[in-house]
Amino acid sequence: MTADEGIRKEWKKNRQAGFTLLCETYGRTVYSICYRYTGSREDALDLVQETYIRLYSSFDRIRPDLPIRPWLCRISANVCLNFLRDRKNTVPLQEDSMGAGGQEAFRQLDDRILLDRCLGQLPPDMRMALILRHRQDLTCREIAEAMELPEGTVKTLLHRGRKRLREMLMKSGEMEA
Repeated sequence: MTADEGIRKEWKKNRQAGFTLLCETYGRTVYSICYRYTGSREDALDLVQETYIRLYSSFDRIRPDLPIRPWLCRISANVCLNFLRDRKNTVPLQEDSMGAGGQEAFRQLDDRILLDRCLGQLPPDMRMALILRHRQDLTCREIAEAMELPEGTVKTLLHRGRKRLREMLMKSGEMEA
């Protein structure tokens, strides 16, 4: 039995237990999307709560033949996009403290912070597509479902987003042509 089948089975028996299993199974995914999108632990936790509220109220509407993860990512992405629209500014993404030791580890941390800063400068839809693809390992089809966009649009967002990131990194001197 897959995790999704277990969640659905538990949901039918006991809605609260099913929801708890859903949160335990996909909680890291939801938090990761929210944190990577906002760059703030406090904002991410608020958005996780908002996502869970939406999940709970809409779980019965998900088609039983579809996987839960892309649907969950779509709700998380929508919550994040609404948050940014309401806030009307972008926030650079930042990593948690990595406990780095040694010169190479510090270099990797600097590279990650620069990359996150550049990601934070991208338009919200482009940033979300890149986060879902490269940090959540979703396919273009899953991203299209999550963002409620045509698959071709997702491919365009990914292509243009990578191109812009490359340009920003080249301007910073961190990447060669």
